[in-house]
Amino acid sequence: MLSKKILLNLLLLAIFVALALFITSTEQTDTKLPLLSSTDTGSVNTIRIRHNASTIIIERAINDTGDHVGDHAGEHTGAGWHIRQPVDVAANQMRVNTLLRLLMAPVHSSYPVANIDAKSIGLDDSRDSISFDNQTFTFGQVNPATGLRYISDGETVYTIEDVYFPLISSHFSTLVSFRLLPEDIEIDRLVLLQQTISQDDSGRWQSNIDITADEVAAIIASWRSAQAFGVRQYIEKESQGELFVTAKDGTQFSFVITDTDPWLILARPELDLEYHLEKEGLKKLTGQY
Repeated sequence: MLSKKILLNLLLLAIFVALALFITSTEQTDTKLPLLSSTDTGSVNTIRIRHNASTIIIERAINDTGDHVGDHAGEHTGAGWHIRQPVDVAANQMRVNTLLRLLMAPVHSSYPVANIDAKSIGLDDSRDSISFDNQTFTFGQVNPATGLRYISDGETVYTIEDVYFPLISSHFSTLVSFRLLPEDIEIDRLVLLQQTISQDDSGRWQSNIDITADEVAAIIASWRSAQAFGVRQYIEKESQGELFVTAKDGTQFSFVITDTDPWLILARPELDLEYHLEKEGLKKLTGQY
């Protein structure tokens, strides 16, 4: 069972590494091919993905001055994009950028919709599409002779390299940020396995068990920076304990420990998500094994 989980994670990692490399290579070598769209990716504020009966909505965060949040500092953390549906959680910036690159996909061939038998290429009743604001692209089948996928904007059918569909057809967890907590969180209280950490009236952090101030500080710092190496769809397992983080604004984040070997899994069942971390993460986050 464990070997299958390891292989699955390695396979998913390999797919996304290969996808990123392929897209970069394609952009560099296929510059003579026309691009799917002339839309500026920096102008896109909402991405909507439809796959079968599910819908994912991702929005770009905009601050009070109207500027995009996270365009620079949050580039790799997901600070600039947020998933709003099916749950409210920070998005993985790198993978959202991959979705945006679809707009710059080199087009190998194109045909007016009226000249194509939509049913023969899977576009007649396709349930797979992606919208960038008001611009929608629907995915059809892969041409078995060329390996290119059919995609349409409603007026024209295009063929492009089949490297984007895996993200479109994946569980939404694939697009979730690896961070356990919001980047700007102000922690107020930690309820861990055998201790509670909070601030006294003077603002000094303290634990209800006998540990040093440095150990308390290390645990808090670990929570503020904690990142998983993968986020997956939640698989129900017996709980091995729960961890609670309360922010100063009253927001509470709860994590169920569902596995500690060969890695640590912290689940959020209410979001249908589980975060996979190195097993040493339990010591860093709780101060114990």
